[in-house]
Amino acid sequence: MKTSVMVTAWNESILLLEKCLAGIEKNKELVGEVVFVINSYEADLSHTKNLVEFINNRKDVTRFVVVSQNIGIARAWNIGAQLCEGELLMILNGDFILGSGAVSKLLKPFENETIGIVGIGGVRDGRKTDEEGLCDNVHGSGIVIRRSVFIKLGGSDEAFSPICDEVELCSRLWKQGYGSYIAPAVPHFHSPGISRRIHEDILYMGRKIDRAQMEKNNSEYKLSLPWLGRLSYKIKNPISKYKL
Repeated sequence: MKTSVMVTAWNESILLLEKCLAGIEKNKELVGEVVFVINSYEADLSHTKNLVEFINNRKDVTRFVVVSQNIGIARAWNIGAQLCEGELLMILNGDFILGSGAVSKLLKPFENETIGIVGIGGVRDGRKTDEEGLCDNVHGSGIVIRRSVFIKLGGSDEAFSPICDEVELCSRLWKQGYGSYIAPAVPHFHSPGISRRIHEDILYMGRKIDRAQMEKNNSEYKLSLPWLGRLSYKIKNPISKYKL
């Protein structure tokens, strides 16, 4: 199956994006194209300009799009999915670096047609884990999803952006009969992103996010961030029916 890699970039350093692209290069035999979605870093637009210049000069980037504001992960994923052509869509944060052999391990679970999304870690029975197997939801920093299923679902729900997007997406996948799966021992490096920098302001859609209000909104849907040590909601689905 052809795999498209979509990288979302925002305020990452050029050095970090170089490492991200180097990681993709290590797995190039399984990658059909590389697409970038660049969210403008509104706190320093000169940084965005430098990112665009860097990406525009890279021969290993198939195509890219620049958004005039920080539109969040959900909208960025939805735009990128429309630009990609592969049957499988690998979505990476700009601070996510693949190791050698990472892509093959992430693609292996898709041999089972009931698997809809694969990640390098996630939540199982309310606990954060990186142990292989079916799970409630995967960590969104580095995932692979069936692109046709992603589009059929209407993409990522923008109401949950900029945080908790992947948790809600996995819930809808379960309801459509697709399992979420943690791949075994995927070599990678992930630099802490904005979801961990809980004391920083986020400029989103041209305005500063009220983090307290965002947490309140997400809690009403029983969504939380297990990556920050808070309990994620448990999706009650018949995991046992997905046999690998």
